Amino acid sequence: MFGRRHRCALAAEGRTFAGGAMLRAAGGSFFECSFFECNGAAVVVGMFGLSPPRLLWYGLLAGTSGILALALLPPFLPPEVGGMLSRAFAPACHQMPARSPHIGGVPIAICDRCTGIYAGLVLGVLGTGWGRSLWHRFGPWRRYVLLGALVPLGLDWAAPLVGLWPSVPLSRALTGLLFGGVAASYMTHRLRRRAVRAMRSGDAAASLG
Repeated sequence: MFGRRHRCALAAEGRTFAGGAMLRAAGGSFFECSFFECNGAAVVVGMFGLSPPRLLWYGLLAGTSGILALALLPPFLPPEVGGMLSRAFAPACHQMPARSPHIGGVPIAICDRCTGIYAGLVLGVLGTGWGRSLWHRFGPWRRYVLLGALVPLGLDWAAPLVGLWPSVPLSRALTGLLFGGVAASYMTHRLRRRAVRAMRSGDAAASLG
């Protein structure tokens, strides 16, 4: 996973393997240690055998996916319930029916552009959870990449106002998708780096204790 692992023999409770150990849970399953002191004074185990950065990633993926799913639900719910759910999204979206996707003739809780953004959030998190992130290659240009993803969205919003070209559902959704994907990927990268640093700091503290 992430960070340095210690080798430790927990004769009665687990068994060692390359770079870590497995602790036997009460039900007989095994959990992977994030780090532990060999004297047994402290054992820190990631939930469900996952490191903190991986748990963070799963949490972000579940959160973004859940919000998108909720936004798509109103057409499938009774009108009263669907209306309440749509109102919950009102502070974040204009929800104009003419600029919103419809399912079975009923608009979802967000507009075309927000649909692209929310879908981009899911894809951005999903694409940043495995392996070495591309953001490492951008170095000091990371923020400019993030700002660059905002340009097409801004142009597509402003162009109809000055008569350059009309805004259509596809352009609104695609520019939203681009910005949402890049923004979510950037934030996921930053949060995972912080989680890795925190884990390594704890690992170093445990080895010195």
